[in-house]
Amino acid sequence: MKKGILAAAAAAVFVMGVSTAQADTFKYNFCPIDDSCNDDLTEGSLTFETIDGTLDVNDYTLTVRFVGTLNNIFIDTIDFSTGLEFASLPTLSSAPTGTVIGDWTTKYDKVNASGGNNCSGEISNHLFVCSKSTTGNGPSLEGINEWVFAVNFLGAGVLSEDSNVDLRAMFVNSGGTKVGALMSPHAHTFDTTGPGDTTGGSDTTGGGDTTGRVPEPAMLTLFGAALALGARRLRARR
Repeated sequence: MKKGILAAAAAAVFVMGVSTAQADTFKYNFCPIDDSCNDDLTEGSLTFETIDGTLDVNDYTLTVRFVGTLNNIFIDTIDFSTGLEFASLPTLSSAPTGTVIGDWTTKYDKVNASGGNNCSGEISNHLFVCSKSTTGNGPSLEGINEWVFAVNFLGAGVLSEDSNVDLRAMFVNSGGTKVGALMSPHAHTFDTTGPGDTTGGSDTTGGGDTTGRVPEPAMLTLFGAALALGARRLRARR
C-alpha cells in the first residue's frame, strides 16, 4: 500500500512538472539577414512569450532586442506589428540600459520615414505599435538594447510561424538627425519553443526560459488529493 501512495504522489509530481513549463516562446529575428538592417546589427528581433495562468490565450510578454557595436548611432524610434489587432495598447515595463520607461512614449502609430512626428498620433487600425524616445536620442547601437512590453491581442488570434510579424526602427546621430533609411525588413528567421521545452537556448533569448516556474494551484491541489487518497486506503486496510 505504501508503494501505491508513493506511486500516486510521483504521478502528481510528474503532472506538476509538465504543467510548470507550458509557456510557448516565438522569436522572429530580422538582422542581419535583411538588407534594410544597419550593417552593424547582428540581431534585431521580437520575442513573444505566452503568459500562462490567465483566461486569455493571447497574452504575451514581448522583448524587442537589438545587438550591435556602433556607439555613434542611436535608436530613436521602433515599431512592431504581427498582423493581429491589439486589444489594448501594449505597456512598456522595461527600457534599454541608460534610459528609463518615462523616456519613451508609446502609441498606435508607425515610424515616419521622414523622421518627423513619430509616435505622435493614433492610427485608426490598432495593428501597429510605435515607441519613441522623448528624452535624448535613445540608446546607442553599442551592446544589447531591450524593450519589454506586456501585449494582449484582440479576440482569439494567436501567433504562429506564418504570422505577419514586422519590426521597424529609425536611427539618428548625436544631434538627433535621422541617419540612413528606416530599418523596414521583409523577411525574418523564426524559432519557437513549445510546451515542456525549458532549455533556454538561442530561440528563447530575451526571457523565454521557462525553467523554475511556480507550480499552479490546481496542480498543488491534485498532489494533495493523491496523498489524501493514499492515506485513506492505508487506514482502511489497517
